[in-house]
Amino acid sequence: MSLHHATVASALAVVAMLTGPTWFVATGDELRGLPAWRMFEDAGLGVCDVQFADETGRALDRYRAHGVPHRFVAPDALFALDDPEAARGVARSFCPEVDRVDITMRCATPEGWRPQPVAPLRCSRP
Repeated sequence: MSLHHATVASALAVVAMLTGPTWFVATGDELRGLPAWRMFEDAGLGVCDVQFADETGRALDRYRAHGVPHRFVAPDALFALDDPEAARGVARSFCPEVDRVDITMRCATPEGWRPQPVAPLRCSRP
């Protein structure tokens, strides 16, 4: 294959790779033979965002409560909360300081972020 043919073939491959996704973004339909590839399709599903607050609404830092300087060095059980019971387990660490811990949890689904119902944790203090 000559250099000219290789250049033309490479250019056609680039056009084909860009046409499928561009067409999908512009029209919402896929082209037959040139599907819209998705690099990160379904990535992040099941990831949950969990926030903790006391009865006054003051945010509570789960990492500081466990002596972790930053979330990226936290153990998985503290960093990746993916169900209400795990969130309630972490919320128990705030009980020596507060009477109630409000838990707000939302998880990623194919339809977008969806709230997960988690009842407030009432702390029994001596």
